Amino acid sequence: MTRRIAVPADRRFLAGWAVVVGAAVIVALVAGVLALRGGKDESGERAAVEHAAATAAEALMTFTPADDPARRTATSSQLAGVLAADYEARGPDVVFPGATASRITMSVKVLDVGVTDLRPDDARALLFVDQTIRVGDDPEPETVGVARWATMRRIGGLWRLARLEPVSPQ
Repeated sequence: MTRRIAVPADRRFLAGWAVVVGAAVIVALVAGVLALRGGKDESGERAAVEHAAATAAEALMTFTPADDPARRTATSSQLAGVLAADYEARGPDVVFPGATASRITMSVKVLDVGVTDLRPDDARALLFVDQTIRVGDDPEPETVGVARWATMRRIGGLWRLARLEPVSPQ
């Protein structure tokens, strides 16, 4: 059996690979530690924001001329800030100007929600909505798909809708 003597070039090659493998192991360890320490699970919080945004938007954007004060109070409890105050004062006219005078009925179904920005006490979500609008006694309602930005605020541990605005001018 012959014994091979490593030449200096072979030793440099092996040393180079040892450095590359060592660096890869260190990077993997650092990434793993950072993922464990900093990657708190936000999926539950995102789901809570999505649910609250969908529920509040459907409540706010669904109305009839015959809505009673109890329904308005229930809807208002899902809102925050200026939107809540404005809704308490004007009702459906906040969503659809002239809705009360024109006897407009609107129903909304939120198709999908995605949270685009999440902070401890506020969030922003994008809602995709199908809304059906009927003016007065018109037998043919109009159904339209729209997108809305929802700004959510955490108040007393609960997410509330603080602002609802169109994605693009209509």
